[in-house]
Amino acid sequence: MTNDDLQNAIETIENCMDEWRSINWLRCSEDQLNKIRDDFKDLKFLAKEINNFEKREKW
Repeated sequence: MTNDDLQNAIETIENCMDEWRSINWLRCSEDQLNKIRDDFKDLKFLAKEINNFEKREKW
């Protein structure tokens, strides 16, 4: 992961958070919930990658 990758990852997380804030959680469809679940799994993976990147950079 490069610094550009890190910046792109941060932008992706911010975009997802903005999208999730705009959802009417009480009235969203099952498809929306499934997409959010998939996005969340991807973000968890991305968070691990960022964490690993930070650990490598400290060495």
